[in-house]
Amino acid sequence: MSNYCFYSQDALALAQSAGVDVIINSYAEQHKKQTYILCRPLSNEDVKYDYDRAIAVFSSGIKPFFID
Repeated sequence: MSNYCFYSQDALALAQSAGVDVIINSYAEQHKKQTYILCRPLSNEDVKYDYDRAIAVFSSGIKPFFID
């Protein structure tokens, strides 16, 4: 795992099952960009969401995006 990436536990499981964790880690390492991969806000553990099969990717210098 890249030193530039932070995954929430549920986001890591989804990224690994889809195989995109390798791509995200490679991008973060190559561009030396701090990158966060989340399924939901970190501060709202008690909130239930209708859809839980997507991840959000946040990295400096690019717009946030979702992977379903």
